[in-house]
Amino acid sequence: MSAINYDLSKIRAIVFDVDGVLSPATVPMDSQGRPMRMANIKDGYALQLAARRGLLLAIITGGDSPAVEARFRALGFNDVFMRADSKLPVLRRWMEANSLTPEQVAYIGDDIPDLPSMHLVGLPVAPADAAPEVKQAAAYISPVAGGYGVGRDVVEQILKAQGLWLDSPQLTTKNQQLKTNNSQLTTKNPLSNLAPYRIILASGSPRRRQLLEMLGIDFEVIPAPVENEDYPPELPAEEIPEYLALKKIDACDFGPDTLVITADTVVIAGGKVLGKPADADEARAMLRLLSGSTHKVVTGVAVRTATRRESFRAVTEVTFAELSEGEIEWYISTYRPFDKAGAYGIQEWIGCIGVTSISGSYYNVMGLPVQRLYRVLSSI
Repeated sequence: MSAINYDLSKIRAIVFDVDGVLSPATVPMDSQGRPMRMANIKDGYALQLAARRGLLLAIITGGDSPAVEARFRALGFNDVFMRADSKLPVLRRWMEANSLTPEQVAYIGDDIPDLPSMHLVGLPVAPADAAPEVKQAAAYISPVAGGYGVGRDVVEQILKAQGLWLDSPQLTTKNQQLKTNNSQLTTKNPLSNLAPYRIILASGSPRRRQLLEMLGIDFEVIPAPVENEDYPPELPAEEIPEYLALKKIDACDFGPDTLVITADTVVIAGGKVLGKPADADEARAMLRLLSGSTHKVVTGVAVRTATRRESFRAVTEVTFAELSEGEIEWYISTYRPFDKAGAYGIQEWIGCIGVTSISGSYYNVMGLPVQRLYRVLSSI
């Protein structure tokens, strides 16, 4: 029985602070005075399992460490937000982008900057050594200190409550019930041909994850181990995403019974190929370029099994109204679109107030042309 007095079956997402939660409150320094963070192996196992079981995971921290981001991306975290001076606006935007209600979210924090976020969510959690004010705000206080397995404690209880912890009796029973129910149905998922495969979405994009879920198939998220996304300089712009999708899929080796899906998206505007902006200045320049004009969004998709390798690309034309400097500044500061090609998400505020028309797949602009992908998967 769970020690957490909350309906854990509601939880779809867990958000973590880093220092004092997933690493100890005491942070050693290297010879240059830079912080060195320790990570708990048991936390890592539970977090990776949670990602594979379909929970949405995010980091929101005021720190800025490439090593921290690399570790949690590797564990399957959907988003890692660094340099978050104010965590609550970041959390609100992330919940909105993932269509999450407060009762579906757990937040684990240890100090005063976490309090506004903890007040927002349904399940606020504090480590054993959290600040007194944080403990007072928490619905559950873990008996484990930050950095010593508090993540494991919370994740394990949530997965067990949902019947998703290893081969728990609940999971076995749940699978048996599903098989029984499925045998009684007169219809079946049109993609039931994929049942023999372990399906892997080799992309860390939460939007691609959402879109693939809409096809009603079970899959895991394991980002492709590609260190760079270079491409031949002479390659035509519209061919770049498909080239990169194939590059990613060729870097994946998950065994003979897997079906792997990769994708890459670029925006083409004014003769330039726009990827993800490195910072606010680059995002500002991209949005100014898109303002009052029509551009192309191209997504390349690759699918591979042991006996088949296929790829395609989809093109959508998007027209923007003129954007004012105030609108551009507010969007960048509020939504921080640094993980999106062309520095915008059509499903966000900027799409509501800026996009006047599109020609082609809306979902392609979000990052995955699911209709085309469905046709490919149906033919396997």
